[in-house]
Parts: sequence; C-alpha cells; structure tokens
Amino acid sequence: MITEQGSKKEISTFMRGPLKSDLFESNGVYGCDYYKNGVLIATELYAGKSVHYAQSAAENYVDGIKQV
Repeated sequence: MITEQGSKKEISTFMRGPLKSDLFESNGVYGCDYYKNGVLIATELYAGKSVHYAQSAAENYVDGIKQV
C-alpha cells in the first residue's frame, strides 16, 4: 500500500469479534492500524521498537488488553 508517508507493507492481521489490528512496516518503522466494527479508529507507530513489540500491541488490542 502507498501512503502519504511512503510505502506501507502489511505484515499480519489479528481479529477477534468487532476488533481488528493490522501490523505493518513503513519506512523501517513498525506500527499498527486499529479497527472497531470495520472502522479505522487509530494508527500507532513504534519507532525504535521491534516487530515483536508491535505484534504484541496488535494482539493485546484484539484481546481487549490494550485500549486505543
């Protein structure tokens, strides 16, 4: 996907009930798009963090642990 900031490579998607998170990499930075009922509600970038950190955030969101 091409965004205003450049190229965005989707790595994986997590879903549970109405919650969905897309883990991505953009210009060397990992991040997540967070959705509720199919509507994008937030995007977070994790500069300086690993893919594992971003993946944990994505999983925690759909598990109801992380609030955005």
